[in-house]
Amino acid sequence: MSLPSLQDITRQYKAVFFDLDGTLFNSEPLHAKALVKAANTLDIDISGIDPLHDFLGLPDPGVYRQLDKLARVPETASQEAFIAAKNANYLADCRELSEHEWIEFMTPGAREFLIELKKQDILVGLVTASEHEIVKAMLKGSGLNLLFDHIVARGVCFRSKPSPGPYMAALRHWKLKSHEAIVFEDSPTGKKSAQLAGCKVIAVTCFTEPTNENLDSIDNFFRLI
Repeated sequence: MSLPSLQDITRQYKAVFFDLDGTLFNSEPLHAKALVKAANTLDIDISGIDPLHDFLGLPDPGVYRQLDKLARVPETASQEAFIAAKNANYLADCRELSEHEWIEFMTPGAREFLIELKKQDILVGLVTASEHEIVKAMLKGSGLNLLFDHIVARGVCFRSKPSPGPYMAALRHWKLKSHEAIVFEDSPTGKKSAQLAGCKVIAVTCFTEPTNENLDSIDNFFRLI
């Protein structure tokens, strides 16, 4: 399989969709840190659990359900309380990041690639399992907020990834067919979501281990420019 160049992408596709966590940013450690703080606040037992790897790509409700299945959640800790506590901690950590730290968290070449796409008038969308307030804070903090035309965050669709719903919603927004969009994803749930929606998928492996999937992959976006 040959990796498409920027010219190939702008010639073959009308839109480019990106996942957020793990694709554009090495933000999974931030999510794991916020999750641990929330769990401690609500007396949720996460002993023996690696929040960074065990919950990779899962939306917050999915994390809560897994913990609940494991009988780790006390009756006093609701899903809403868990998500609110986790988000509050995550947003607080985001506000403390400097411009230099945001750059370090970003996948190499991501900003440059996004700028080149905008120069070519390609539609650029963000499709993520994170809540809108989290997305807004991350894009503003990193200075990427002006480079996206549309955002599909958690809550827009009834089902989150790995359901094809989020990517189908992004396609419907611009009345596009599946073959008219290309997707960049890192997690198994995200790649499955995009594939079920019928889109071409490129795996981003900068912050995750490469897998044996039959997909093109990149470890930085400079390779496409």
